Amino acid sequence: DQEKTHKGTIVPIVHAPTDLFPDVARGVVDRLTPVMIAMPERELGQGIIEKAETIWKIRKSLNETGQYYPIHLLGTGNPLSILIYVLCGSDSFDGVEWFQTTVDHNTGLLYHFQQRELFGQQSEFCFKPELPYIQATLAHNLLFYRKWMEQIQTNLFSGTIAELAQNYLPSAFLKTLKERLPEVLH
Repeated sequence: DQEKTHKGTIVPIVHAPTDLFPDVARGVVDRLTPVMIAMPERELGQGIIEKAETIWKIRKSLNETGQYYPIHLLGTGNPLSILIYVLCGSDSFDGVEWFQTTVDHNTGLLYHFQQRELFGQQSEFCFKPELPYIQATLAHNLLFYRKWMEQIQTNLFSGTIAELAQNYLPSAFLKTLKERLPEVLH
């Protein structure tokens, strides 16, 4: 496909059974050498721990090539999932949560779209009566995601991403993650 297009870059979207993802992803990058590789979150495992393990295995497999291939996860928009997947080696994300829910800026937890007033003091958009509810909520969410991704990047580059995870993720979950993926939270 890339040979036939003159208008841009094609990013392959990989589909595979969960246990084969690391090998299939490696085969795709070996053959195509893309600028990035994408895969649907829903195919990476049953629960978030299994998905995290799969992402970690994919990252390790891709890193063995000697070239860095960013991993893009399709269908990932939950802030806490994004944090977990960054810990495991994912680089970029897209999802619909930002316009289907409302986010608590203090916890990163998502709530029903119509519950934004529960968190009305968290963004300046909530104080603008001239904004209709929908626009205020979307702006509230987008402001959070911009700050959230900046916070993740800052912590990642400064080597303090594990501390950020400790601030937002439940301790029982972190314990399980450390047991299953000790390299992630060192």
